[in-house]
Amino acid sequence: MRQNDLKKVSRVAPSGEADVTDLSSDIRRAEHDDSFIMKRLALEAATLVLAAALLAVAISAHPSRASEQLPALGADVAATSVSGLSSGAYMAGQIEVAHSSQIVGAGIVAGGPFACAETEASKLVPFWPMAVAQNAQQALYKCMKTTLGVPDPKALAERAKELADEGKIDPLSGLAKDNIYLFSGNEDQTVARAVVEAARDFFKDVGVPETNITLVEQGRARLHHRGGRSGLRRQRQALCQRLRLRSGQGHPCLDLWSAPGVRC
Repeated sequence: MRQNDLKKVSRVAPSGEADVTDLSSDIRRAEHDDSFIMKRLALEAATLVLAAALLAVAISAHPSRASEQLPALGADVAATSVSGLSSGAYMAGQIEVAHSSQIVGAGIVAGGPFACAETEASKLVPFWPMAVAQNAQQALYKCMKTTLGVPDPKALAERAKELADEGKIDPLSGLAKDNIYLFSGNEDQTVARAVVEAARDFFKDVGVPETNITLVEQGRARLHHRGGRSGLRRQRQALCQRLRLRSGQGHPCLDLWSAPGVRC
């Protein structure tokens, strides 16, 4: 019996060794796959850098085209407000803060605070593919949904102050007299109300007087299409008018809404 048992053990042992060999092979393949992915990401990043360099060379080779001026429109740039919906609302907030010396107000419908999607990785290497991916994830789950938490208005206000001190955006003092209108719909399933409220608190923290900030929390956050383009135009004109009320002056309204051909 003992001899037979030993024979059985000897027969099982090679199988165990094969399992270890297979596991080692799997690990090597996984390491190879990770290495391949990193090399691919590095190649994509190098391609982007090369494309940017070629574009810069092309522009410098044709300076007359790069400096071609648009026709004058007669608008007072220093008395311009900006408004937008959803992604356009984020763009409106970015423009309002970054160009505060020229913008007098912002209409933010279903949008969050300035620099909401910026991650720590993107501060170090802004266009690194992994940093871009992290920004995208934060945009979805912290600047629309709140799966990763609610945006921190004070931290974002500090980030805005840092960028202003570095001269990368206008001084935040330019926001002191601006008017901010925000809207969040009761049934908005895309941009959480807490995100819009964070935008309100952000503007308070960067120096916009509370009396100059209006947050409307009601309705369906939906623009109806009754009346076609004229109906949409009336709704957007009403939003622009809200930005004019306190100043008592008419001014152009830069429109970042998605419907073509509709302007304030």
